[in-house]
Amino acid sequence: TILDQCNDIFCIQTNLLTRLEDNMKDQNARLQHEYEMISKELEIERLKHAETRLQFQRERQETQEMEAELLVIRRQLGMEKNTFEKAFGLFHSKSIDNSVHSEQLVATITGLEALCQQ
Repeated sequence: TILDQCNDIFCIQTNLLTRLEDNMKDQNARLQHEYEMISKELEIERLKHAETRLQFQRERQETQEMEAELLVIRRQLGMEKNTFEKAFGLFHSKSIDNSVHSEQLVATITGLEALCQQ
């Protein structure tokens, strides 16, 4: 009868609707789980990023300190170089003076020896 057919159609539609709702619940549960996993991954990445940024700031600070130390060392080296060059210049000057004086003494001694032999 028509009433039985309508009841059958109603039961079929109710079953389909129930299966559709179950599928949607399963899909929502999967999507919710996926969302939570992605959210956790994002939070982990944010923490790693914060750690990396902190490490970068430390490294930059160390680099700046080392650059400052290097600048001080370069200045000291320049001052020591100037001091060395001045000292070397004086030593070289004295060496030349002593060499000239030695040559003069040798010439004087040679002259005296020549006088003595005459």
